[in-house]
Amino acid sequence: MKTLAALIENQLYTENIYKPTNAFIKPIKQNLVKDNSILQGSRLLVMLLTGWSGQEQAIETTQGILANHIGRSTRTIQRYLKELSNIGYLSYCCTKDRIGYITGIKIYLNFNRIKPRLKRKVRPKTAATRAATRMSDTNQKTIIKRKEEQQFIDKITQIAKRNHIPFE
Repeated sequence: MKTLAALIENQLYTENIYKPTNAFIKPIKQNLVKDNSILQGSRLLVMLLTGWSGQEQAIETTQGILANHIGRSTRTIQRYLKELSNIGYLSYCCTKDRIGYITGIKIYLNFNRIKPRLKRKVRPKTAATRAATRMSDTNQKTIIKRKEEQQFIDKITQIAKRNHIPFE
């Protein structure tokens, strides 16, 4: 049986790692959560990366940053990434600088396997939308001011001649 000191020490350790933040997890498929072939840490990593991905973009980070966020070693993160890559949830590659030194990793998530695709609701066509008057696509800015009737007829004649329209 564990002593009280060991329990308090363990509680303090877990409180330091898991500080509450304003971060959130985006909706994910139930298949990912219920898949028993994936390690629990791998699931946690996918959920973390899904929240970081924004508008389904690639993520540039390091294994050390991922290890700090999850509370595991970089070797464990390598294991998780390799497992998720083999299953098909993500793919990753090393990023290098101009000299060729490895600076981090770039992770591409397979969102078709992770996030549910929500169907957009189709609006029913009501009598009000069917009977709506559509705007014409003519130029509304053309304004012909007529001072005299003859000037107006001359202007119309010029327009008709320019567009090869017979006008009498």
